[in-house]
Amino acid sequence: MPVSNLSEEQIKEKFTKACDCHQQGLEQEALQLYNELLLSFPKAFLLNYNIGLLYYEINDFSQAKKHYLIAQQEYPNSHDLLYNLGLCQKKSGEIEEAKKSFLEALQCEGDDIDCLYNLAGCYRETEELEHAKLCYEAVLSRDKNYLPALSNLAYTCQRMGDKKEALGYYQRVLEIEPQHQGALHMVATITGVHFNHTSSQYVEELFDNYAESFDESLIEKLHYQVPQLIKRELLEVVPETTKFNHLLDIGCGTGLTGLVLKDMARAMTGVDLSHKMLAKALEKNIYHHLIPADIEKFASQTDQEYDLIVAADVFSYIGNLQEAFGQIDEMAAPGALLVFSMERHENENEIAPLQLGTTGRFTHSLEYITTLAREHKMTILRQTEVTLREEAASSIQGWLFVFKTA
Repeated sequence: MPVSNLSEEQIKEKFTKACDCHQQGLEQEALQLYNELLLSFPKAFLLNYNIGLLYYEINDFSQAKKHYLIAQQEYPNSHDLLYNLGLCQKKSGEIEEAKKSFLEALQCEGDDIDCLYNLAGCYRETEELEHAKLCYEAVLSRDKNYLPALSNLAYTCQRMGDKKEALGYYQRVLEIEPQHQGALHMVATITGVHFNHTSSQYVEELFDNYAESFDESLIEKLHYQVPQLIKRELLEVVPETTKFNHLLDIGCGTGLTGLVLKDMARAMTGVDLSHKMLAKALEKNIYHHLIPADIEKFASQTDQEYDLIVAADVFSYIGNLQEAFGQIDEMAAPGALLVFSMERHENENEIAPLQLGTTGRFTHSLEYITTLAREHKMTILRQTEVTLREEAASSIQGWLFVFKTA
């Protein structure tokens, strides 16, 4: 029955039923009921607000934003609406718009910790680190044990070059959560404590937090070209028409490397610790299999052989590579190609095999890499010095290698 033919009581019942379906996770049923009501009440604030919430929950940020903006026409100063609109814009990569929404929400309720925290994240995205720091400090002035704000404030101070202040905040994180892997890792980075392996938990959390803005940040801000450079190096050793049977993309992330190499393989498997990165890779629809795992776990589970194995900017997050190369050896088909990038030591005079750099990533010596090749009976086909990306107003230098397995 059209809504226009319903009584006021029946309309209320229909809306209540839609809300109940929404709360029970019955998204499609709720959406159908909401949309039926929307035909007669296209500008109703609560109706559009609820539809916006529902679309946000199912990750349709474009539709969510559309309905939030309609609702805003009715109540432009609704704190909850402005906050949720900001979240939606942030998820969509519209960082400037998100900042504006969060600031307007704070004009309505200046003590909203979640709003301050998300605004700080926006400022970090746009490299406005002083503003980010002030927002994180404002959060902590309201809740001194707000762990995400403490951790991010520490990292922001580190990015700003204030290692002493950063160390103090990381230590506060560890007072609250002694096994916080990110803080343990960064304390080691700042203090120079010997550290030759990164925990899987730290890497997973790091990239889960980075997933939403990963592609845009790497390509537009850091001028990331490693996938293209990997393909260039490959084409130096195989004909352009080569089709590998099965490509293994270790640490595939959002699929940037797979996107470049997809025409060179009949099948592709992507492996990554971060579930959120894998969700982004799934959207690209280029992999035959996407597996949430680290190298060790994946190698113990697969019986597949891969004739092309790629690791773009992966080994800098592992450190000691002895076990990783052993596991790669197990998965490689005879004569397979292994293509990977490495970061060079920040200090060219450094002779240590591997070192935890000021970035929180590991760097490796050339001798360490060539020794790995020799120990695992791999042939070095290509070794090329490259600029991996731009970071903090400087270029990150490294190598691209192409190895052939025995």
